[in-house]
Amino acid sequence: MFKEFIWEKDIFLKTDHPIAVDSPDHLNPYGGTQDCTDGTEFAKELREVFPGKKFLLDLGTATGTVPMTMRKTGMLVVGLEGSDYSKSHRIGGWYECPEILMTCDISRPFEILDAEGKLFKFDFITAWSVIEHIHPDRIEICFNNIIKHLSPIGYSIFNIDIGVNEWHQFIKTRDELQEIVGSYFYLDEKMKNSREWHYCRPSAAELVQAKKKFGKHIQRDSGTTFWWVKKKVRITMNKLNCLILTAGLGERLRPVIEKKPKALVKIDGISLLERMLIPLTIMPLLKRIVISASSHDEQIEQFLRSSARWKNIEIIKEDKLVGSAGSTLNYLKKVEEARPLLIVYGDMYFHELDIFSRMINRFTRTVNLSLLGVSHFSESNKLESEHDFGLVFCSPPDHVASFIERPAELPKDLIGFWCNAGVLILHPETFSLIEELINSREVYDLALHFLPEAIEKFNFMPFDVVEKHDI
Repeated sequence: MFKEFIWEKDIFLKTDHPIAVDSPDHLNPYGGTQDCTDGTEFAKELREVFPGKKFLLDLGTATGTVPMTMRKTGMLVVGLEGSDYSKSHRIGGWYECPEILMTCDISRPFEILDAEGKLFKFDFITAWSVIEHIHPDRIEICFNNIIKHLSPIGYSIFNIDIGVNEWHQFIKTRDELQEIVGSYFYLDEKMKNSREWHYCRPSAAELVQAKKKFGKHIQRDSGTTFWWVKKKVRITMNKLNCLILTAGLGERLRPVIEKKPKALVKIDGISLLERMLIPLTIMPLLKRIVISASSHDEQIEQFLRSSARWKNIEIIKEDKLVGSAGSTLNYLKKVEEARPLLIVYGDMYFHELDIFSRMINRFTRTVNLSLLGVSHFSESNKLESEHDFGLVFCSPPDHVASFIERPAELPKDLIGFWCNAGVLILHPETFSLIEELINSREVYDLALHFLPEAIEKFNFMPFDVVEKHDI
């Protein structure tokens, strides 16, 4: 996506307040002269735990050594600093890599835009001993800046020192901080405690130097106020969104369809995709329809442009194969709405075109449930390859108890067993698991990796689609 990811080339800062002119840190700079923290270890840990995430914004970056050192691990990091002291004196990163640093008052509204003028969302936003420096009257603006620029599935990591000194303006007890931070963000204690993180904080030598220079004024909190936070997303249940998966390789139909996406295969003169869209586009309970497609294949996009009927359908292009769950994660990044999600595999042929309306109507009558489309286990299934279907076990009949994708062998007694029908409705509470599991792999499949664990953690109800065919 970006080879360099630098200011004024790949991303652009829009602000009316390039300097925090009334901040004590600008009027009497300390951090901008002394904090030369090394972020290497923390960056390595982030890359290990989140291999697919690499964009990080460091707020209150001081001398800029955190972005500078994190860059050396392969992360694409940029920094913002309220004071221009380090910049004008060319200290630290402002001397070695000024193209990744900018000055900005983060307690005032600002925007970071990409080359197309769209708001850029970061995988991580860090603020090391920064929040306590913000004036209380502008803490809401600061938090909203973080929320605005944080990916829907990203993390903001910061610590807030509760010590008192001449630079701190937002001074609260730990309990007060938990209540205030919790009103803006979801606090993820599980991630915070998942390992011993090597946070980007001043070294012991830097603290000794600070105490020597400023004496009793420098009081640190020993790191107990570290926070891992995520954006709060309001769940909206009155309407659903729909994601149609079409980015697969279609290997089983080669060379019959050559390079045509399976979703565009025609049966009785109409493609699988059009057969799905005709009922979906007139459903009042669907707010948005999104199609995931390979960026190397323009045929899906050409099809959508062929008729005004499809003008409101959105498309997400994928640069590489990421699997059906990876496509779902890309959808979650693009569509910042926690709505129930109807997912349809683009290579499915359903005999009954009212399948989607029946399924959605059933979902609206449930409480905290997801629906998994299933079809009858027929004699033909027994003859299929072990790679061709998912085995669904329901017990009692209205509860999905387990799921096995590509079973090596079938149970002797098939009572209670169904086949995965390639259509499902996910309750928003399941979205976090998609993000959590995908961090460990590049290609991530809904049926193979997500559903077995999701069915253990959340409530799924089977929905009989009557008859379907996997093309």
